[in-house]
Amino acid sequence: MGCTSSSNLDKNSKSSCGSSNNSNDFKMAGKQTLGVGSQFPAPNSQQRLGGSPTKSRNKVALKPGRSLMDWIRLGNSGKDLTGVGRKVLEVTPEELAKHATADDAWIALRGKVYNISPYLEYHPGGEEELMKGAGIDGTLLFDEVSCNFTYDKMYSIGEGIETEWGVLVEGIETEWGVLGEGIETEWGVLGEGIETDSSNLDKNSKSSCGSSNNSNDFKMAGKQTLGVGSQFPAPNSQQRLGGSPTKSRNKVALKPGRSLMDWIRLGNSGKDLTGVGRKVLEVTPEELAKHATADDAWIALRGKVYNISPYLEYHPGGEEELMKGAGIDGTLLFDEVHKWVNYESMLEKCFVGKLKTTPVQKRGSLSSLLRLKPSTPNGPLKPPAPMGPPPTMGPPPPPEPSPPRFDWYQNDKTVTLVVYTKWKEMRKENIIIDRNGRDLTACVYIEDHTFTIHIDLEDDISDDYEVTVQKQSGKTELVLQKQTTGQQWRGLGKFLDGHNTYIPTNDKGLVYRCCHVESLVRINHDTKLLCVSLPPGTCMCVPVGYHVHIRHEVEGVMVDRSYTLVQPSLGSPDTDHRLSQGKVFYLMIKIYKNGALTPWIDSLKPGDTIEVSQYDGNFNESRLAGQGDLIMYAAGTGFTPMVGLINHCISQNINRKVKLMFFNKTEDDILWREHLDSISVKHEW
Repeated sequence: MGCTSSSNLDKNSKSSCGSSNNSNDFKMAGKQTLGVGSQFPAPNSQQRLGGSPTKSRNKVALKPGRSLMDWIRLGNSGKDLTGVGRKVLEVTPEELAKHATADDAWIALRGKVYNISPYLEYHPGGEEELMKGAGIDGTLLFDEVSCNFTYDKMYSIGEGIETEWGVLVEGIETEWGVLGEGIETEWGVLGEGIETDSSNLDKNSKSSCGSSNNSNDFKMAGKQTLGVGSQFPAPNSQQRLGGSPTKSRNKVALKPGRSLMDWIRLGNSGKDLTGVGRKVLEVTPEELAKHATADDAWIALRGKVYNISPYLEYHPGGEEELMKGAGIDGTLLFDEVHKWVNYESMLEKCFVGKLKTTPVQKRGSLSSLLRLKPSTPNGPLKPPAPMGPPPTMGPPPPPEPSPPRFDWYQNDKTVTLVVYTKWKEMRKENIIIDRNGRDLTACVYIEDHTFTIHIDLEDDISDDYEVTVQKQSGKTELVLQKQTTGQQWRGLGKFLDGHNTYIPTNDKGLVYRCCHVESLVRINHDTKLLCVSLPPGTCMCVPVGYHVHIRHEVEGVMVDRSYTLVQPSLGSPDTDHRLSQGKVFYLMIKIYKNGALTPWIDSLKPGDTIEVSQYDGNFNESRLAGQGDLIMYAAGTGFTPMVGLINHCISQNINRKVKLMFFNKTEDDILWREHLDSISVKHEW
């Protein structure tokens, strides 16, 4: 397939919560000593799950049939759970106080009233705990215990972000751990260039949350001493792989002939995998529920229904795991485990039709949202004893951050765009520039948001850009060279779609650029170093520890993998001056004979095109400042994130020892061994 322009947004290949190069990948510790049986982070530390030293939540044993799945099924059953016929009411505090029994329990949370009676038996903390807020404004009670949950989304399962069982859609953090930090596919966490054939997984070298090439695998410690029996990171720490001790996906040994490539070939064989003669149906929830056996299993994902029976034997997590979504809307279950998988491409040949729902079911609302009226002139509400005076209404949600100020000025030779980021950690690597003729796009990455400049310029400019950043103020200047010097522009040009927008970076999709392979150098028997040039007009200097996504269509299925960017050598980070100009980048990729993407990468020659996204990740190298010695752990091509860190430490000329524990199957597998030996001798590490 041909390369797409940089303006095309690929929603399906977007990474929402971060990727394998997330800043959680590289953790540092000070002079902490862990003794026998100690915990790190400390029990009340804000570094622990939830980040809150406040009250912990007690869990109770729920009755059979009261699991998350049962709650989802109840919500999708069409039953009225509002208790008011799905009407939207305005409720006074006096009316609210009348609904304070288990059979008729309402609660107000930040100005919205919910009927919680249907939910009592499903509440992991028990009915008694939830009933403390019945009949009153329970905002403060809720925030004291469960402030990390977005309760209104919990009750609107169809649109929700968080539930009492964890973050199921967009979130990062739950009481059970961090969900969704890695780049993941149906065939495992493929983060840093790890690619496997699902039938040939190395069980002994793979972690529970993905491959050893995920940069989450490689932690850094300062002057950290681990005592006998202690663990670092602690069992429930967000610093552990994927951040979650409970949400890892179990892989099973698949039968021969059940790999990803086998599935792709089956889809292209012409066999009807829909089970309905390739007709496109409208499927009601009632009809969907009838298809819940292994021989006849349908699943709904974001409004589309698929026949998953043919796919069961190919599912890396096993048939039993996939069957949990049979006969229901499995969107939340899917997002909980592997939201990043492009299921539409994977299950395209299994498409049955669209899920037909009523407006209420489409919303997925499991309770009525009701507006709370202020108190009547008769006086404030007196809630039932023993609750005491009603808490005040909770604070309104924080406002969305406003975009930074944008300005520009010119002289005879240049036009300078100015963004006042007010971010002291702003660096010139935090801006990506794309230009096609006079159409200029500059994305400025400020903490976890992206500010976009999109302009049809007044006149022509060259491809020589200069980016300067003032450290203290974060003021960022993009200097453009005029094609025709000595001439003043009448204006900057015309602002185009998306200009002056400021949105969370995770909400932006991946934008792929048509790049070219400049060179390929064999590092060892199965690993290559690729030099890739960016398109003319594009400038992308990649921060330390970040990665890009590469995609290619394999037998009709779009396959996407992420790879950490490296430098052309170790110990000499400036061997290619074009890196600092943002014109090229380097990738170190291991070739898997039975992989889905790397056989194609192995076939590339200089001059061939390759589709590459913008960089992804959020590791901030400023976190290294002031730290002591650096200890790194890597296995195989999991070594790639360490390349930038090692070169960074050398270039900074800091009196710091750097230790690398590098695991490989054989000595022939050691990457850049001669470079490592040279550095070790030169720096006496």
